[in-house]
Amino acid sequence: MKQVIIYIFFLVNLDWSTQAFDEDNIQLFKDLGFNMAVTVTPETVRPGIDIYQIPRIEISPNEKMQVFNEKIGLSEN
Repeated sequence: MKQVIIYIFFLVNLDWSTQAFDEDNIQLFKDLGFNMAVTVTPETVRPGIDIYQIPRIEISPNEKMQVFNEKIGLSEN
């Protein structure tokens, strides 16, 4: 079995601003060998998204199932 290693940069942004890095940072991630990067932008991942600007949604361990479903787009509105 062939082993594949994928390097992902997870941005830790303590002030939770959505513009925590720019094109220079993205180029640096690529130069350092990262395969993708995850942002703090609270959006849903869609096909065709830039793999160096993958958004994520905060999910708490105490989240009620209804709230969780709404956050990931499975709500029954």
